Amino acid sequence: MEEGNGEVGSKSKELYETDTKIKFKILVVDDDENIREVLSDLLLLEGHEVLLADGGEQALYIFDQRQPDIVITDLGMPGISGWEVARRVKEKDPSRKVIVISGWGASLEEGHSLEVYVDQVLSKPFHLEQVKKVIAEVMSNS
Repeated sequence: MEEGNGEVGSKSKELYETDTKIKFKILVVDDDENIREVLSDLLLLEGHEVLLADGGEQALYIFDQRQPDIVITDLGMPGISGWEVARRVKEKDPSRKVIVISGWGASLEEGHSLEVYVDQVLSKPFHLEQVKKVIAEVMSNS
């Protein structure tokens, strides 16, 4: 019997040691289905829980219901813009991290009046290493 207990303990310890990446609940907001799917695939590959929204209104509803750790939102969307999503998320919970996706080469240094609501900018086109780096940066500043 003792061997069985030791075996389970060893397996648990082994799992803990091999899976040391911290996983987050991440809400991806983009009106472009292709961008949503690419980001979702990249984040799932890293083991994160992914929530998807096709616009700002849906994103704010999901945010209220599911309380994600990170919101990744496109800036240029019809209806509620990414800037507005960022502002509302930070007003509801300033500890939540917001990453905006920009195809316009925006950066936080450009002096946008809403930059105080954004933790990081992810420029299109992006790849897995960029996404991982941006997530690591915003979460290390918690």
